[in-house]
Amino acid sequence: MKSGLEIAQEAKLIPITEIAAKAGFLEEEVEPYGRYRAKV
Repeated sequence: MKSGLEIAQEAKLIPITEIAAKAGFLEEEVEPYGRYRAKV
């Protein structure tokens, strides 16, 4: 069984702006904290 660290290292990260757009959020509704995290 893989450890949590191994799973995290294998994950393909998607920019949060792309995820927010696909979820239907407007640009002004998303406050990015780096490339992969944000507040909505």
